[in-house]
Amino acid sequence: MMRGLVLLAAVATAAAQDLERPVQLTAGGTVIDTGKDIAHAGPLLADYDGDGKPDLLVGNFKGHIQVYRNVGTRVTPEFKDEGLLSVNGEPVLIHNW
Repeated sequence: MMRGLVLLAAVATAAAQDLERPVQLTAGGTVIDTGKDIAHAGPLLADYDGDGKPDLLVGNFKGHIQVYRNVGTRVTPEFKDEGLLSVNGEPVLIHNW
């Protein structure tokens, strides 16, 4: 069983749309494991830093958002763990209850 975030890519053919084999997402060679923060990951790909490449932001059950900056390319992303999303040095907290 795979732990952490898993990427599923769809491949469209003339006959059908199939899913490729799942790929575990890593940052710095380590599997991105959302289980350490009570799981319930809310992943989002967005160009967070304005460099034209999709970065990965992952919300967790504790109300924090983990930032993984894409230091690779658009085609072959490589993620670097940048820590929690912060404003003025304080982690952003989004209450979920």
